[in-house]
Amino acid sequence: MSRPRPYQTLIFRSLHAGQGILALLGVLTGYWLLNTWDPQVGGLPFPAAPAAVVDLHDEIGGLFTSALWVFVVYSLWAGRRRLVQGKSLTQLTNIGKPIWWYTLHRIVNTGLLILGGLVVISGEELDDEAMVQGIFSDWAYSLHVFAWLGIVALTVLHVLLSFKVGGIPLLLSVVSVKVRPKDWPSYWPQRLWNWLFSLNTRLNRH
Repeated sequence: MSRPRPYQTLIFRSLHAGQGILALLGVLTGYWLLNTWDPQVGGLPFPAAPAAVVDLHDEIGGLFTSALWVFVVYSLWAGRRRLVQGKSLTQLTNIGKPIWWYTLHRIVNTGLLILGGLVVISGEELDDEAMVQGIFSDWAYSLHVFAWLGIVALTVLHVLLSFKVGGIPLLLSVVSVKVRPKDWPSYWPQRLWNWLFSLNTRLNRH
């Protein structure tokens, strides 16, 4: 029996796609720079990256930062069920069961947000001039490379686990162009207001 295709909101698909594209461009331009100036990482027969690529990588980083914070807010708001839950550690004991795979998926999703934050923080501290001069020993550079490598690894796991928990229908739902009538951007302010109102109500109860 085939699985039904779930519906992903337009705002989720837009943020997810934008973040993914910017991350991919960041990885490609970043590796081009490393391949040019860092002998520990480089070695592929690519042409040397011109200085303009440094500026391009910085521009992509700025867009990635803006998109990341919006995505983090959305994930903590409407997408919180896709992140680590209070019972996640307990659910990890159910090895091989469906809830175990869902929990792994949530852990990977959370890890991607954390690593994205580390990319942004370390990127703000990077010294482009030092990199061009072949100086790669500072903490910001090491953390930046580590975070990007982590994002690549977790992205692969994210796709594999998405296929495991939802199959092809889940993967297709992320790239679907179908939009429900009340899912257009004109409805987003009202939905945000409703969420803020419900959040305020829950806080007042405690």
